[in-house]
Amino acid sequence: MFLNKKFEDGKFVKMKARLVVDGRMQDHMVYPDYSSPTVKMKSVMTCLKLAATKRRDLTKVDIRGTYLCASINKSDEVYMMLDRSMTTMCNDWMPDMKEDIREDGKLIVKLDKALYGLIQSARLWYNELSGFSLSRGFKNTRWMNVY
Repeated sequence: MFLNKKFEDGKFVKMKARLVVDGRMQDHMVYPDYSSPTVKMKSVMTCLKLAATKRRDLTKVDIRGTYLCASINKSDEVYMMLDRSMTTMCNDWMPDMKEDIREDGKLIVKLDKALYGLIQSARLWYNELSGFSLSRGFKNTRWMNVY
C-alpha cells in the first residue's frame, strides 16, 4: 500500500492510499491473453492532423483509478494475501473479519475489481472501456498496419 499525505499551509488535510498487487506471483499460464491493445503513434498523429485540418476541438481524458473501474470476470477467482499490517487495518475497519484471520496474522481476500499490479488489469480495463464505448454507439475501427 502506498500512502500519500496531503498538507495545505502546513496543516494535514487528508491521506490517500493506493493498494497495489504483486502480480509476479500470478500464474501467467492461467491468463494466455492479458495484454491490452495500444494505439500506434502514427494513428495519434493522423488524428491530430485531421483535427487540425478540419479545425476540430480535441480533449484528453484522464480517468482516475482506471483499473478499479474494471470488474474481474466471474469465471476468474483472484485472491490476495494481505500482510499483518494490512490485516490489522482491515480488522479495525471491519471487526467481523476477525474470525477469517489466519494463525500467522494474515488475511486472504477475494478480489472483485482489478487492481494495479495484476497481470490482467490492463486487458480488463480495455474490455470495460471498449464495451462502454460500443454501447454508446461508437464503432471499433481496425487501422491497417501501414508503417
